[in-house]
Amino acid sequence: GTELLGVMHLDSQIAANAFTERDLQLFSSIANQAALAVQNARLAKKIEEDARTRAQFQRLLSPKLVEQLVLGQIQLEKVGELREVTILFSDIRGFSTMSEKYRPTEIVAMLNEYFEVMIEVLFRYQGTLDKYVGDEIMALFGAPVAQADAAWQAVQCAIEMQKALHDFNRVRVAEGLETIRVGIGINTGMRPWRLGPRQAEHAQPAVLAQRLGAHGQKPRAKVKDKGFPHHGASPRWRGLQRRS
Repeated sequence: GTELLGVMHLDSQIAANAFTERDLQLFSSIANQAALAVQNARLAKKIEEDARTRAQFQRLLSPKLVEQLVLGQIQLEKVGELREVTILFSDIRGFSTMSEKYRPTEIVAMLNEYFEVMIEVLFRYQGTLDKYVGDEIMALFGAPVAQADAAWQAVQCAIEMQKALHDFNRVRVAEGLETIRVGIGINTGMRPWRLGPRQAEHAQPAVLAQRLGAHGQKPRAKVKDKGFPHHGASPRWRGLQRRS
């Protein structure tokens, strides 16, 4: 149907029946041009808003989620809302020692390549990049976009990150470079979520995830069992426990 964008009114205070059929046609043409201008302005504003949304979230969310967000197919949870979130921490073992052995430009290049590989895996499992902290990656599952299987996606992401790291290290060895060892910690808990530097990483679920990732010397992923009380009976979780 036809959308009503506005109303134009033309009147004469001098005489009745002051306008002819030709005047009406001219007035209708002006109204159509005005409606076209309004539609173009709306379209331009929509394109600008979509571009702003993409620019804001394309570094944090997977391309699939960003597109769904732009199209209005998904909604972001309210900032600061208390909700169950699965948190993944990943950090490079011995990064301080490594930084002392190489030039800053070499460290930056290494981190850029490493982060690119890890974030590609993160987005594949619909995780949200919260922030980088030096050599650490902090990621969220279940916020700002709700996920019914957030905990499972986080664990699968950690496993895939280790596989991707193995391939990454093979390339480094072939180039005569030192391999990278990584620890990953995962925990689920109730917490208010907020993206970026103001994120409350001191909140208990995040602290525990970070400590789990720092525990032990071998490259591994540590999962807090109590973080998944609703999934323990699932066959896929039992299968994961048997493989652990």
